[in-house]
Parts: sequence; structure tokens; C-alpha cells
Amino acid sequence: MWRCCKLKVQDGWSCSVKHIFREQNVAADVLASMSSEFGTGVQYFTEVPTFLASCLAEDAIGVTRSRVVYA
Repeated sequence: MWRCCKLKVQDGWSCSVKHIFREQNVAADVLASMSSEFGTGVQYFTEVPTFLASCLAEDAIGVTRSRVVYA
């Protein structure tokens, strides 16, 4: 992913990168954790996968999650 970003910047794109904790983007975290089940390449969904529906619904109503830090 970083390589793609660097190429876009070299092509003159204006880009910024920001770290987002998984608690702030649960849908992306769930998709990443399920990625090994999809194989290689780009995966397109024509409908919301059942494993993602609750995350998106909670996001739509503004459910917040705390960041857990282990010392």
C-alpha cells in the first residue's frame, strides 16, 4: 500500500496519510481480519457481507469504542 501511495505522490497527486486506530474503523479492521478467506486480488461485494453488517449498522448510529491499551 505504501508503494502505491509513493507512486501517486511521484505522479503529482496531493496525498496525506493518517493513522486511524482499529476502534475508530471497525469495518476496515473486520475486512482486514477476513482477508485471508478471500484469496489474492481485489474482492468486490455487490451486497454487504453478513460478517460486516453489524459493524456498519453500529457505525451508522454512532456507536463509539474505547481504545484498550495494555501496559
